[in-house]
Amino acid sequence: MTQLDNEFFEEYKHLERLCSDMYSCRDGIRQYLEDMECQFSEGEKTIPHWAQDYRNLRGLRRTRNTLAHSVSEYQVCTEQDVENVIDFVDRIMQQQDPLAMLNLYNSRDEESETMDESEVSVPDKFHYDAPRNEEKCKQLILGIVLLVITCVLVILVSILISRII
Repeated sequence: MTQLDNEFFEEYKHLERLCSDMYSCRDGIRQYLEDMECQFSEGEKTIPHWAQDYRNLRGLRRTRNTLAHSVSEYQVCTEQDVENVIDFVDRIMQQQDPLAMLNLYNSRDEESETMDESEVSVPDKFHYDAPRNEEKCKQLILGIVLLVITCVLVILVSILISRII
């Protein structure tokens, strides 16, 4: 691992700790990405650079995984990777990250279809509320699981009835 790779790894750990603290979990970046996935359609329509931020964060996680799971003497990351991690930390701290901006957008009473970057105000202190759509995403998953269980039960009952008759 090169010096630049080490620098990236340390900055990434800082981002991971920040996201883990936000979500009160161990894999904060994974949870952040899952939240972005659950709200991708809405986020892409309303938040500038949503898809790009998502792809960048996934790429940073892949780079981190490559560094963590391979023993290479060659440099894995670039200066841009390090800058992207530092930039994302700064944006989270200023509530200018994609999920905070979406949360801010959803809490506004205006009926605007999209939001310019210039419309986003920077709060005085860091505070993150998990997006409201996270609960809807969990309910959707639960509904799908219950549907699958119900279908399996119907099939089993049908088989039992056909054997009895």
